[in-house]
Amino acid sequence: MTTTLTPELADAITAAREAREAQWTVQYDHVPAPAGATHVHEWQAVHSVTVPTRYFEGTHRGDLIRVDINGSQEGDGSVRERWINVSVADTRANGLDSANIRQGARDMIAAADELDELEGR
Repeated sequence: MTTTLTPELADAITAAREAREAQWTVQYDHVPAPAGATHVHEWQAVHSVTVPTRYFEGTHRGDLIRVDINGSQEGDGSVRERWINVSVADTRANGLDSANIRQGARDMIAAADELDELEGR
């Protein structure tokens, strides 16, 4: 037997999720941002519907080659994981020159060092 997700059922599921996340915003308001976080997002049901998780942003480096430290935090305050995102701006018109590449490499090494420090390595 299959269940069809009707618009009404989808709306009810969305409303329940939004209510749970609004409750978590109040319930977990006391949890401090992780070390190195510059912005934290709202609590969400990411890994579990009973334990909240929120994503956070850390240090941002670079322009054409952007290097960001991000992560996720559990409701008990622990950091579930941190990672480094690297993205390259649309450079189809001019590409990247050697100076851009070297700066990107320095930024990646600095981010790796910071990540190791934040994680006690």
